[in-house]
Amino acid sequence: MTGAGIRYDTLNWSFCWRIAPVSVLPRRRLPAFGIRGTSFTWLPASMDHNITVSGYYFELRPVRLDDAAFMIGLRTDPELATYLNPTSGRLEDQRDYLENYFSTPGDYYFIVQGKASGEPEGMLAVYDIDQRSQSAEWGRWILRKDSLAAVESACLVYRVGLEELGMKELYCRTVARNERVVSFHDSCGLVRARDLPGYVRINGVEHDSVEQVMNASIWPSCRQQMEARARQIATLLNR
Repeated sequence: MTGAGIRYDTLNWSFCWRIAPVSVLPRRRLPAFGIRGTSFTWLPASMDHNITVSGYYFELRPVRLDDAAFMIGLRTDPELATYLNPTSGRLEDQRDYLENYFSTPGDYYFIVQGKASGEPEGMLAVYDIDQRSQSAEWGRWILRKDSLAAVESACLVYRVGLEELGMKELYCRTVARNERVVSFHDSCGLVRARDLPGYVRINGVEHDSVEQVMNASIWPSCRQQMEARARQIATLLNR
């Protein structure tokens, strides 16, 4: 389940996404470039994975225990947490959450960071993998308010789901009132699959959500467009 969106301009999105647990792990298929990791053909005992995906300026790398403080900072930011249920600000609680995540199979949690600098920009995840339908959800997407990583981090997570993990489709579920984020996914070429009335409850209030899908058949053309936008942003940031 996903949510939030605080500020928008041509290149800068501030996001916050909320999600749930997971399932199974499919075969591995390597994409054209920039992915490093080991081969997975079975369900691992834990999800302390080593998949790293690189783009033009940003990359995804596995979440680590020492990311706990950074993650708390994002999740407790009043602006970014608009569509999140209240979360603990205690470092110990976040570390406990990550320890539990590391022992949960089928949940791929990533930090979004600068490829050259290694500076963290945000986080996202792929989870709820359905081996029969070869589909998975992605979310838990939160970026720093001043980050320009939205387009490339979204492109990278589709590479993970559709290429690295071999899924046929990757979907996200966004609070319907979060129109800027719904519009962002539209601009990336996702198909609006269905409305989900009262899908999520935040602070005791039910919110409708929108399910949007990226599937393997439209991904090549969508990837081309998203990477063109990512190159534009990388050129700007490299000046």
